[in-house]
Amino acid sequence: MKYTLEAVYENGIFRPLRPPELPEGQQVRLMVET
Repeated sequence: MKYTLEAVYENGIFRPLRPPELPEGQQVRLMVET
């Protein structure tokens, strides 16, 4: 699955701006674009 999810990086954690469409505990690969 591939989609774009906007997030904020705070205190060492990426916090999504809306709930992701993923099951709890799902491992993901992040590609960062600033």
